[in-house]
Amino acid sequence: MSIFQGTTSIQTYSFERNGRKVHLIDTPGFNDSLISDAEIMEEIAFWLTKAYSNGVLLNGLIYLHPISANRVQGSMSKNLAIFKKIAGLENLGAVVMASSMWNRVPEQEGQRREDELVATPEFWGEFVRAGSRSARFENTPESALAIVDWFIGRDEKVVLGLQKEIVDQGKLVSETEAGREIECAIVEAKDMFRREMEELEGEKDVQIVPRDQLTVEDIAQQERHYRVKVKALEGALARLRVALEELQQRKEKALSAQIQQLKEEREEFQRIIDGRLRDLKKLESEAQMDEAKISESPPPKYTPVREGMEKCKSDIVRLQRQRASRNHRINQSSSQKRLFEPRRTARFDDVDRNEMSV
Repeated sequence: MSIFQGTTSIQTYSFERNGRKVHLIDTPGFNDSLISDAEIMEEIAFWLTKAYSNGVLLNGLIYLHPISANRVQGSMSKNLAIFKKIAGLENLGAVVMASSMWNRVPEQEGQRREDELVATPEFWGEFVRAGSRSARFENTPESALAIVDWFIGRDEKVVLGLQKEIVDQGKLVSETEAGREIECAIVEAKDMFRREMEELEGEKDVQIVPRDQLTVEDIAQQERHYRVKVKALEGALARLRVALEELQQRKEKALSAQIQQLKEEREEFQRIIDGRLRDLKKLESEAQMDEAKISESPPPKYTPVREGMEKCKSDIVRLQRQRASRNHRINQSSSQKRLFEPRRTARFDDVDRNEMSV
């Protein structure tokens, strides 16, 4: 499992490595949007708890950080705090802190930044001291597989802190260590907006002079903006205050609906492709008839019929790419569902040793 801000939804990638079936679960990272953080937390909690409930255990976690970032933003500290609480302190030895985008910085500067990350307790220092491994992903198959091989060599399964809290202890997402981190930030933001709304209301009451009418309108507009913000934050809180069964039912329903929609879109693209193929065949026949009529000179390179043929071909290529994209997304979502299927045994120590998830 990896956490990186370049990802927008959970994706699963599977491949064979040294006789082992490897599943890479790519998850989005937490950013500066509290509402998005609640949605991401819901996604991650669903995946982890559903997998754990069905006997699918992870071999570890990968945290990806772009070494090209010339300064560590506040969102990284928040990311690391939530990441640590999702993993659980006892599982930090199964974590790889990997830096990426080395092609975007000089080697010496990248080395300096890497050293700073490892040496600073607030960044990677605490993780490394607790047993996490520092590694480089240099955008090459070799560097990626080196990380995977480390997990294969380690060959241990882990139960994450978040999984224990929700599945074993029956906590709501908001009651978990990671959930509380996000919920506290949301509550603080909501309280701040409410205080500002109260201040604006007081300012509006004293604006009674006509020349100040524009100011009153501005205050009213700002008030509406804050009300929208508060409502959105309340919705984010509701996402976190959900029990395991409700969370899984809701997300499974959403995943099934997503697969069904993608299949319908794929079928529609196929229908359009079939129509354009028929159009192309008709145009090719017309072009052959036109060429047969022209005997005294070679046919012109471009005619309305030939232009129509070229457009048909271009449309077909574009539509085939869109259909392929839907196929890829269907396969991704279906693979994710298959990972959630209950194993033959509920005993975690009997899980297939030739299969690993990171």
